[in-house]
Amino acid sequence: MPHIHIGHHYFGSGNVGDDWMLAGFLSSVDSAGIDVRLTCCIPHDREAMRLRFPRIEWLEYERGIRAHLISQADAWLGLGDTPFQSDTGNWLLDHLEEEMDMCERCDTRVFFLGVGAESRDAVHSPRATRIIRRACRIWSRDELSDEWIRAVAGDPKRVAPGADVANLYFEGLGARGRHRGAAVGLVINLERPEQLDIPELARFLSGPEPRGIRWIAQEVRNLSISEVCLWERFDTTIRERIDLAVPDYHGGSIDSFLLPYDGLSTLLSTRYHSALAGAWMGIAVSAYARSKKLRGLMNQLGLSECASLTSAEAIAAGIAAATVVSPDALKVVSATTLAACLEFFSLLESPRTKQAGGPATG
Repeated sequence: MPHIHIGHHYFGSGNVGDDWMLAGFLSSVDSAGIDVRLTCCIPHDREAMRLRFPRIEWLEYERGIRAHLISQADAWLGLGDTPFQSDTGNWLLDHLEEEMDMCERCDTRVFFLGVGAESRDAVHSPRATRIIRRACRIWSRDELSDEWIRAVAGDPKRVAPGADVANLYFEGLGARGRHRGAAVGLVINLERPEQLDIPELARFLSGPEPRGIRWIAQEVRNLSISEVCLWERFDTTIRERIDLAVPDYHGGSIDSFLLPYDGLSTLLSTRYHSALAGAWMGIAVSAYARSKKLRGLMNQLGLSECASLTSAEAIAAGIAAATVVSPDALKVVSATTLAACLEFFSLLESPRTKQAGGPATG
């Protein structure tokens, strides 16, 4: 039985997008019809992860445990999200460098599946470039990320096109148009304060909106300029006229995380996975590209754009411009995702190779 050690450590931290990715990856395991051992070490809510994903062994984020599992594994897998980033600090690069050192000592193969890059500059940092070049194979999640990662990979054959693994979860759910309504959903999270004018957002929320507005949190923690943080900054008048929807992250099921999107006709999102969820549910979506990682998804699916969050009129215009993503576009990204996952599973059967400078086939 192959042993895959999932090396990203942010699972269980409170972002439902991470859970959607895990669900999509497990769907690909079922599609491949293989029996694998899956392990992951996280410092966050392991009990919630065991509740939702019992097929994965969730262990403590302790150096000795991580090193032991990596030494046993047939592959170290960086699963999903944006490992090559800088806007939110160096926390992920710090983790990845330590994990890569462990993999190199044990001659454990490294793969990244369905991953993005935040920007061209993010992958060109010496630290990110070293990590990228240690990988046997990287499947990107959009064309922009593919271009940026390929440029620094050394051997461009190491990099292959892919898409976000959450696509497989959404496709399998068959959620398109399941409970569409008339409400407008807002998912607003930012890293840079200058991207948002809070008084102007409040002015928009105070205006006439007969369909109703729902404030949705993809991240349940109260982080700086996150959904919950912004909600707490609104006055009572605004809170009383819009609905707050925060998933039950610690005790809820994976499917329950989509309940906040039921009854929506339109969604304005700064979050990658909320925009993706809305697209699969047949909701008209408009995205604000708070970073270029959103731009990659917008290009991939042809999402409408909200140009600015600094005026009430611009926010209203972004919502009015929202469009429904075509089923054909979604089928393409789903097929690309599954092909990348199946290729990864096929490479598990190949012999181990040296990490730095080894062939792209692993």
